[in-house]
Amino acid sequence: MNSVLRKNYSIIASDCLKLIDAIDPIAYAKTRNHLDGAVTRLSPWITHGVMTLHELATILASRYRLPVQHKLIYELGWRAYFRHVHSHRPELMTTSMHPGPLADHAYAQQAPAALIQARTGVPAIDTAVRELYEQAMFITMQECGLQAFGSISVVFAGKPVQIGC
Repeated sequence: MNSVLRKNYSIIASDCLKLIDAIDPIAYAKTRNHLDGAVTRLSPWITHGVMTLHELATILASRYRLPVQHKLIYELGWRAYFRHVHSHRPELMTTSMHPGPLADHAYAQQAPAALIQARTGVPAIDTAVRELYEQAMFITMQECGLQAFGSISVVFAGKPVQIGC
């Protein structure tokens, strides 16, 4: 690694460690799905390989003595699961793994206009979509809205969550 890359990586890793230092596991477990919840904001750092899931889990478990059942560790487990499925069975990321309430062909094939325009009437969804446009990324849907996004997509819009926006 050349000196410029090494210097930039050190700065980036330092920023990541600051985010880890700011984590409040108790608040995370209680408020992660709230609009202003105590989220980690680590998703981009994990996605781009600055920190692995194993490294993060090890730091969190030792620093905060978190059991494997803690919500924060649990969510890292889900992330690892989907990463594993994506790498070994990528076709499952865009298809149903199990039968749902409706046949796959019964779902709309594109996101509804209300979702794209952040006019669903569900504050968590509308806020997350607006932030997507403002920030050009969902910081894991503010690490709160992904489940709500899936729910609004499937329940209200009749659209499988795999389609996305």
